[in-house]
Amino acid sequence: MKYLSIKAFDIPDAWIQIVEKIYNEEDVFRVEFGSEKSLTKKIALDLEIERPENRRLVHKDSPFTVEYIGEKHEGEGYMDIQGI
Repeated sequence: MKYLSIKAFDIPDAWIQIVEKIYNEEDVFRVEFGSEKSLTKKIALDLEIERPENRRLVHKDSPFTVEYIGEKHEGEGYMDIQGI
């Protein structure tokens, strides 16, 4: 197994880099337990985060806040999937 080293600026940057490494440089192996068989990926890495205390700056009207998600907004609604 390859050993990777990742240097990231903050936690979201580390997350993105780790996911990218898993998809591009992983070791795939077969797991068999009884009748269940599947492929899984593993990765060995060293992670250094320069600024773990950094918080993402999110605007108060951003669609990623809990308050925004809980409200119904004009033009938003459920799509009728039967008509597709």
